[in-house]
Amino acid sequence: MESASGAASPGLPPEIAIRQPGVLRDAPEGAEVSASKGDGGVVELAKPLPIQATEWAVAHLAEREAVFSRSDLLAAALTWRPGAVSIGAAGKAVDGLFAVGKLHEAPALQSGEGLTTDTALADEREAIGLMRDGQNRSRPVMRSWIVGARLHRGQLTEGQREAVKLIPGAKDRVVGVQGYAGTGKTAMLKRVRALAEKNDYRMAGLAPSASAAQTLAAEAGIETETLQRFLARNAGVAEGRLTIGIGGSLAAPPLPHHRAYGSVPRRFDQSKQD
Repeated sequence: MESASGAASPGLPPEIAIRQPGVLRDAPEGAEVSASKGDGGVVELAKPLPIQATEWAVAHLAEREAVFSRSDLLAAALTWRPGAVSIGAAGKAVDGLFAVGKLHEAPALQSGEGLTTDTALADEREAIGLMRDGQNRSRPVMRSWIVGARLHRGQLTEGQREAVKLIPGAKDRVVGVQGYAGTGKTAMLKRVRALAEKNDYRMAGLAPSASAAQTLAAEAGIETETLQRFLARNAGVAEGRLTIGIGGSLAAPPLPHHRAYGSVPRRFDQSKQD
C-alpha cells in the first residue's frame, strides 16, 4: 500500500492502515476499519469499537435513568454489536470515560455500583439552583390550616394528608413529594386538584411518557401532557397555574429547555411515579 505521497509503506496491511497527506500510520487497536473523509481530504479513522460500544450504552441507559449500574452498562455495551467487543475491553473503555470526566460514581444507588453522567450531574445542579431560587417566591394557594380543616372527608393516610397540606400551603415555587409505587400519590393529587380548583387555580400535569400522562389524567383528573410536548409547544408557562411534574427521578430533557420554568408560579414534582 502506498502513502499519500506515493511511497510504499512496507509491513502495513491495508486493514490496519490509515491514510493522511504524506503519512501512513498504524490504526489503534480495536479501531473501526471503516473511515470517513474529513476536512481537507484527510481520512479520519473511527473511534475504537470498545469506546463506541460504551458511549452508545451510556446514551442508551441515560435516556431513561439518571443512575445506572456498572454491570448494566457493560451488558448494554456488549449488545451494541454482539461479538465485536469483549467485556474486558468494554471495562477498560468505561474506566476511560471515568478518566475524562464523562462518568461519575453514584454509590448511594444501585447497590453501591451506581454510575451517572456529567450531563445528569449538571442537570441536577441546575434543578437544585432553580429550586433554591424559587424559595419564598410564591403566594400559597391556601393556608395549611384551612386545607387541614377541609380534609375531614375522605380517607387519607397521614403521609397523604401532610402532602395535601404542603403543596397548596407552601411559599416555594417548587415542592417535592417522594413515595414508592402504590403509596397513593395519584389519589393525593386528586385532592390537591379539587382544593386548587376551588381557589381558581388550573392544574397542569407533565409526565415523562404518554402512558404516565394518561394515568395521571384518568386517575387524578388533571389535564396532562408529556414534558417533551410541553417544552416544544411553550416558551414559558402562563401565570396562574399549578404545574404537576411526575417522575422526577427519571432522566429529564436537556436543561436549556428547563429555563421555560422560570415563569412558573408554582411547580410540584412527584418522584417515584405510582
